[in-house]
Amino acid sequence: MKNKRSRSQNTLTRRRFLRHGMAGMVATGLGTRLFLREAAAAPTGKRLLVCLFQRGAVDGLNMVVPFGDPNYGSTRPDIAIGAPSQADGALNLDGFFGLHPAMESLMPAWSDRSLAIIHACGSPDPTRSHFDAQDYMETGTPGVKGSPDGWLNRHLQSTSGDADLRGIAVTNTTPRILAGEAASYAASTLTSLDLGRGTDGTLVRQAIDEMYVGRGDLLGTTVGETLANYEIFTELGAQGYAPQNGAAYPNSSLGRSLQEIAQVRRADI
Repeated sequence: MKNKRSRSQNTLTRRRFLRHGMAGMVATGLGTRLFLREAAAAPTGKRLLVCLFQRGAVDGLNMVVPFGDPNYGSTRPDIAIGAPSQADGALNLDGFFGLHPAMESLMPAWSDRSLAIIHACGSPDPTRSHFDAQDYMETGTPGVKGSPDGWLNRHLQSTSGDADLRGIAVTNTTPRILAGEAASYAASTLTSLDLGRGTDGTLVRQAIDEMYVGRGDLLGTTVGETLANYEIFTELGAQGYAPQNGAAYPNSSLGRSLQEIAQVRRADI
């Protein structure tokens, strides 16, 4: 029995490979070229764009309230947010616009001029389909269905950078906004790619190396990049992260995602 247990602990079975190896490979999206290794020191001062897409939509007139417009209150008498002078009224921005009172935490950013709001903007396409409108916002091609790439990926294609990692989505799959030829990476967390622990992980890694790495074709190159990215983000996740400048991230999906973005930024990847 002892020898049998030892064999089970050190032999990679088909079932164990499929459970740990292939599940992890699919999670990284082998069909997409992933970013290469460059987690070492990089030039500082790089600009960062963080996009939050509210797929459930938002009532913009009650988020950034035009309380100075008399038509605002008269056209929505039951749901309008009151003026700053009223109870539970808007938070005054400039005497005409105000923030919804639940957004008070953004007021310091407005006061120190690090927050700008673009009001009354959106797609010119009149579609009443939520799904079409969502697609148009991500592709940047209102009224055109089936665009192959997202506007942010096209931006990456048309600009140059000093790092292979230029697009990250903290999501389970690559969103439409990042779909396209430019390299991007999507993962629900920094350590979501799991090849298994202990002996399992080592054996899976060895099996993948033997089957794919060094083939010299697209699949071999993609697998090699996937493994390199796995090591980078696994190491980064193991280092942990201590927020700075008084940042306190909520224990929510969005909070954790923002913290991981900050961690990647701090690592200067």
